[in-house]
Amino acid sequence: MKIAIPHFSGRISPVFDVAKHFYLIEIKNGREIFRSGITIPSGDIFDKCRVLSEYDTDIIICGAISQVLENALRSSGIRLVPYICGELEEVLQAFISGTLAVGVFQMPGCCGKRRRRCQGSHGGKYNPN
Repeated sequence: MKIAIPHFSGRISPVFDVAKHFYLIEIKNGREIFRSGITIPSGDIFDKCRVLSEYDTDIIICGAISQVLENALRSSGIRLVPYICGELEEVLQAFISGTLAVGVFQMPGCCGKRRRRCQGSHGGKYNPN
């Protein structure tokens, strides 16, 4: 499986829509087997969606994301783990181990007005295998 994670200074980028730097990480049998960095200049959000689709991205772990971009990515068949914050390596290890639970790495203030959307997006734990 291929995961895309927008990052800034070693952390998950707080807003996906304006993120430029991404790690593309391939996970196999519960282990990272490959990582590369790409830059997608901010601009047209649909270009970002297209580029990530071209890299055969399966899942995106990210911070806040606009509804329009979220819908476009989901329509492309990409699953999202949105509203996540923290150190990139800690978040990645939690994801790989299946312990990326709601609340632990959840963005502060998330799920106030948009509670249904957040719960539906997270669904608790993710099992990458």
